[in-house]
Order: sequence, then structure tokens, then C-alpha cells
Amino acid sequence: MVLCYSFALLKMLVGLFCYQNFVAGLQDYNSTLEHSNVSISSNVDTNRFCSSKRWKPIENRTLEKRCCKLAYKDFSKYWYQGGYYLTDFLAILKTWKCPEYINECSNPLFNYNDFTKAVYTQSCSYNTFRGDCYPTLCNLLQKRFPDYKCPSNISHSSWMEMKNNLTTTLFTPPIPACVQVAMYDNANSVDLGKYHELATVFLPFCGVVWCGISISAVGQQAMSFWTCMDGRAKATVLVVMFVLVVLSIVITLTNGCVVAVFLRNKKLQNSQGIYKLSLSTADFIIGLIVLPSFAISMYQIATRSRNSNSTYDGGRNHSSTYSKYVIRTGLGRFEDTFDYPYVQAVGFFTTLSLAASVYSLTLASLDRLAVVRRPFSYNMDDAKAFSVKAVVLMWIFAVIFSLLPFFVGTLRFGFVASIMMASAGPLAMYLYIAALLVPLLVMWAATIATCYYTFRHARDRVSEDFAMEKGLARTLVTMVGVFTASLLPSVLALLGSIFLTGIRYGSPGALDQTLAAAFISYEFVAVMILVCNSSWNFIIYNARNQSFKEGTKQLFFDIRRGVQGESSHTSQSTI
Repeated sequence: MVLCYSFALLKMLVGLFCYQNFVAGLQDYNSTLEHSNVSISSNVDTNRFCSSKRWKPIENRTLEKRCCKLAYKDFSKYWYQGGYYLTDFLAILKTWKCPEYINECSNPLFNYNDFTKAVYTQSCSYNTFRGDCYPTLCNLLQKRFPDYKCPSNISHSSWMEMKNNLTTTLFTPPIPACVQVAMYDNANSVDLGKYHELATVFLPFCGVVWCGISISAVGQQAMSFWTCMDGRAKATVLVVMFVLVVLSIVITLTNGCVVAVFLRNKKLQNSQGIYKLSLSTADFIIGLIVLPSFAISMYQIATRSRNSNSTYDGGRNHSSTYSKYVIRTGLGRFEDTFDYPYVQAVGFFTTLSLAASVYSLTLASLDRLAVVRRPFSYNMDDAKAFSVKAVVLMWIFAVIFSLLPFFVGTLRFGFVASIMMASAGPLAMYLYIAALLVPLLVMWAATIATCYYTFRHARDRVSEDFAMEKGLARTLVTMVGVFTASLLPSVLALLGSIFLTGIRYGSPGALDQTLAAAFISYEFVAVMILVCNSSWNFIIYNARNQSFKEGTKQLFFDIRRGVQGESSHTSQSTI
């Protein structure tokens, strides 16, 4: 479980912790440096200078090349987190005559879907773009306006006439990719500052979702990924959300039954029963809160509207007075998708439930080891009293561990493995090792030792006692084994994140788009397998523990009798 946290944190820390936006509007306070012999030595000065010149040629070629490298580095590193626009990026490189622009046109590094392909064509071969997009745009306008007649030839004036219709036309998504780019082309002169892009890679089974739309064409001055997702991607999101809701219901009900059975049956209220009750409580939280948060998070990523009320002139009408700028903030940042209270609440309950699960299994393993290692000195009443105290202290520690990001400045909650929330920050890895990895190792060691002592002492026990202890040992081994098997996919994902090349979106030069998209989806599946471990204990208890099985039957019988009695009472009242 901690390993699942670790591999995802390695992937997300660079992006969410170090994020900056290159295309922020800044005052051209240092433009005189361009014509002087003064060098810009600090990264801050270089950032400010290049930002202030992003739409204008730079006469000092040395500084211009530095700006090219800076723009290219920032975009390459952070594009997948949202807020970076490929249209603006290529336009800036083209304005500065960057060598990187020539390379991008010959070998487009960010060509991930139809939209990005159209962006490259529009920037690198405008006439080709106009010719390719003309039939699509003409057909779309004719569907929107039945009386509209497309120009007979593709001239500059006829193309401008068609583009002008984009500023006042409301289209029904999905909008063809070349039309999306034509909106940007039109925004340069007519609808300045009202064009926005959205990009994400964090929706499992959807690959790279990237689009650009003018807010004049979608209305209500709002955008979401749902606006530009195709039918297959939308169906995928809905199916995944449905599966998450079903799993949430199953895990909540099964663990609720486990808690009820243990509380109702005194025969089960021994030390092992206390630890199993603690484990089921943690799993109940996973079903009730954590899994629904996965579905809610997917829904918000896909459908949450991005505010696009603010516009800007892109720096084209450059003024020496900074206060005259109307700045547009880039949309689609992954970190802006979720409200802060939501992130904090989900992060707390996710960390709490997973930590409590690990601690409960560890305590149960140590308790069973104590029985088989020193059976004659083991007292059941003392063990039960100790288990109550241990569980209370364990939950207190789990709560404190889960609250650390609220009070420690170097820790925070962030999304990992697409939809799973966990603590992140410079100290997170050390905390996970101390608070989760060590208990996991203790649990596995105690389970192995339990098996060893159980069979080693077999000859010294009467057959009835040995059969009972053997059964309890097998139940524990089964629980730990299922948990370990559920953890294995996350371990493989961790190893993959370390050793696989081509899966890091922040290194587009080495990116294998197919492999990276498959890895994002595999991360999601690994997390699902991990949390679904919460539903297996109900099956294990019914298969391995006769008292629990009888208690479950009695619980269902009482529930059915109560429902029938209520129904009969309602019928009599009606009569």
C-alpha cells in the first residue's frame, strides 16, 4: 500500500510541487537590457525578460536564443499539467525564430491527437491547414446556417469571411479539430484573448485529452474537458465511474456486515476479533468515502467548468504601463480542478483508512504469533484487554499521521495514480517508510513466523487444539496473502515507474505515448485492485470461521424479519 503511494509520488512531485506558468503577463521593465552589454544572469531576470518579449522579436540574438531554450524547457516540462497552450508556444517560438521551432515543424514533439496535429499544420504550413480545413469548416457552417453559401474558392478574403462567422456562432461539441484551431487563428485578429486550451493525461483509458476552443463558440464563458472529449472517451469515463460506485456500495455493505456481526456475537469478541473489527472499520471508510471520492474526482476532472471570463491581448499591443494589461490566466491546470477543502478531506480519510488497515493486520499477525510461540503463557482475557488498548492507540496514531499535512509546511495532499489522494512533499517518503513500510515488513515477518511455530509445535499439542490453531493460522495467512496479492500490482507499477523509459510526460523527447497512456491506466487498475482488498475479508471470514458464518446468517435473518414485520405493520395501518 505504501509502495503504491511511493511510485505515484515519484511521478507527481516534480509537476505539482514545482509548477510555474511561463506565459504570465509581466511589465517590460527591463527591455533596455536587450540593447545593452549587461548580461541577464539570474533565472528570475531571464524569466521576466523573456515573458515581456514573448510576442516581439528580440534584437539581441544571444538573449533571444536563451529565451527560446527557456520557453521550450518550461513547456516541455509542464505542458501535461494544464495551463500551457500549444498554439501560443509555437507562435512564440516562431516570433523569436527559434531553432527549436524548425525542429518542431519537422519533428512535432507534442503531436498527440487531431487537435495538436492541426495546430502544427496551422503554424508550420498555413496554406495546407487552410486547404485541409476549408471543407470541414464549410460543412459545419452550412449545418449551423442552412442558407449559408461557402465561397467558391479558397482565397485569403474568403477564408477570413468564414473565420469571422466563428466569433458569433455557438457550436455543439464535439467541434472538429481543425475548426478549433481556426478559432485560434481568428482570435489573433478578431476575438483576441478569448481562446483557451485544455490538456490532461490523468483520465485513465482516455490517453491525451487536448483541445482548444474560443469561449465565443461554446457560450456561457466556460469550458471543460467534457466539451472536447469524443464519444469513446466520454463512455469510458461513465463506465469507470459506474464501476467505482458499484465497488463502493459492495465494500461498504460487506464491511458494515462484518462490523455488525462482530458487535452482535460475543464468541467473536476475542483479541483476533478486535483486530478484525478494526480492520473492517478501516475498510468501511474506504467503501464509504475513499472509493466515492475516486468517482467524484474523475467527474470533476472531466466536467468541471474552467472559468474563462478574463481575456488578454497576448502582449501583441504592448504598452509600457503594466496596469493597462488585461491578463488571461491559462485554463486547465490539474491543481486547480479541485477545491482545497475537498482535497484536504479526501486526503485525510484516504491516509487514515489505509494506515489503519496496515496497522490492524500487523497487530493481528503479532497477536497470532504470540499464541503459537508461547501457548501456555498466553492468556485470552489479557490478550483481549491488550487488543482494545492497542487498537485505540493505533487509531490515535493513524489520525495523527493523517493530520500531518495540515500542520507540517513541507507536506501536503495531492493526487497520485490518476485519482488517489496521498501525502506529498519532501518529507513524505521518509514518513511512509517509517509509518507504513516498517509495519508491513513486521506483518509479513510475523505471519511467516506464525506458520513456522504452528507446525513446529504440532506434535506437542492435542489434535483438537492443534486443529483450532491451525485453522486460525490459515485464516490469518489467507488474509495477509490476499492483501499481499492485492498489493503486488502496485509494486509492479512502482518498479515500472523507476525502470520503464518513455512514460514520463515531462520528458516528451523520450515519451512513448502508447506506453505512457497504458501506464496511467495500469496505475488506476492497480489502485482499484488494492482498495478492492477491502471486500475480500467478508468472504474469507465466512469461508474460514463457522461462528462468523452463523452470525452472518442470523444478521440477515433478523434484517429480513424486521423488514417483513415493518411491512406487515404498514399494511395493517392502511387497512
